[in-house]
Amino acid sequence: MFLKDGSGGFRYIAVDIDANYTRILNVITRIHEPSNHLVKKMAKKSSKTLESGYDAIVVGAGIVGSYLARRLAQDGHRVLLLDKRPKKELGGWKNSGHNIDKRVFNDLPIEPPSESEIGASVKYAQFRGPGKTFKFYLPMYNVRLGPFTRRVVDEAVRAGVKFQDRVKCIGVEVKAGKVVGIEAERSGKNVRFRARLVVDVSGIGAVVRNSLPEEFGIEKALTLWDYLNVYAEDHEVDPAHWPVPFTYHTVMQGWSGPRRPGVVGLGLGRFAFTGEDPAAACRELAREALSVPSKVIFKTQARVPVRHPLHKLVAPGVMILGDAAFQGKPLNGEGISVMLYAAEMAAEVAGKALKDKDASEKALWRYCTRYHREWGASFAPFHRLRYELLRFSKAEQRFMMGLGLYGPEEMSSIMLEGKLEMTPERMLNTIRAGWKAVVKPDIVIRLARASIQGEKLKKLYERYPTDPKHLTEWAAQVDSLYNHD
Repeated sequence: MFLKDGSGGFRYIAVDIDANYTRILNVITRIHEPSNHLVKKMAKKSSKTLESGYDAIVVGAGIVGSYLARRLAQDGHRVLLLDKRPKKELGGWKNSGHNIDKRVFNDLPIEPPSESEIGASVKYAQFRGPGKTFKFYLPMYNVRLGPFTRRVVDEAVRAGVKFQDRVKCIGVEVKAGKVVGIEAERSGKNVRFRARLVVDVSGIGAVVRNSLPEEFGIEKALTLWDYLNVYAEDHEVDPAHWPVPFTYHTVMQGWSGPRRPGVVGLGLGRFAFTGEDPAAACRELAREALSVPSKVIFKTQARVPVRHPLHKLVAPGVMILGDAAFQGKPLNGEGISVMLYAAEMAAEVAGKALKDKDASEKALWRYCTRYHREWGASFAPFHRLRYELLRFSKAEQRFMMGLGLYGPEEMSSIMLEGKLEMTPERMLNTIRAGWKAVVKPDIVIRLARASIQGEKLKKLYERYPTDPKHLTEWAAQVDSLYNHD
């Protein structure tokens, strides 16, 4: 076959056509530099291994991604589950624990953690604020993430999921305006995976989401308002002083609690835009939280997304879930409990779309509608209040915490549901009851305004559009109320 090259000459290329790729066998005649570059580029592209035949590819084998993969496989779909880490490192921090709402294991088809997967079982937690300490209901498992995550992966594999570790997603493949697969690196080689649906559960890195074309209209860039720099430590203490209560330290904006027998975990987060060093603040937290001698046996740090969820969670051939979609709780970014509920929603919608052989944006849209009308609406008032609080000085924050806005009932609702059950009327009545409020009326006004706007946001989320064509107008109204820039 003769092809005209970039210099005006011709070259003869003999090709062997295969179902998967075109392999260049020989190049004869005048080949100039532009043509050499083209041939090398074609050869490099054709050298990628192609794996196809999947219904869905799930990128990210954490608890949420593995649960979603299993649910799709149980529905009869061919599912590929990928993660860039070796299986033995799944679950993140080596000794980390994570609180998961016990009710999840009653509501969803997932087995509760075994005794070896639990660091501690929590029924009540403690709130410690300026001049105020109280206990509130918090039925949680403090789950050891490593063993629990690997068990959830194994359950997915037993359900028929194909799992591959050490596979790093580096981009998406788009054809005719639809995601049809991903490009990845495996054992130092390039590989392509094809499927009718790709699900991004890759965490804060959001490798799939960040590779999507701009015309898909999905938010990408993180701002310094969108995540916490989190630092955590495990302290070994005398078993005679264990267990300790799980405690939220509001002034320090941190937490402490039982990790496993003889070990106390503690940590805190600082918004990236503040420039504060959370490791330094953690030393002060340790002095407040631990009244007995201790030894640091583990420390780590990470970024945790805390902004409001993406307005748009789907595009043609793709769904976004978990930290990649900012589905964590507004107060602290914790979110495995909520994300598992979101994964169940996604599995139902994706399962139907795959059976109908239609992974269009419209077919996947019901996932957006269900998530935002339920969890988005619950979280919106708290997100709005949080954006307001971030404008307060440290002194103003301490003053606000001392007003007594939250009691045991409110804290249980915040921590379990991510809900801020505080209407503008209730907030004003609470503040009026506190004589301190008259000292700083500007704070009262700002809190009341944030509360009113939060209720408006909640109503907007409850009317999240059922048709993608109405999203732009809806998003403009939402953004004007968040107004946190």
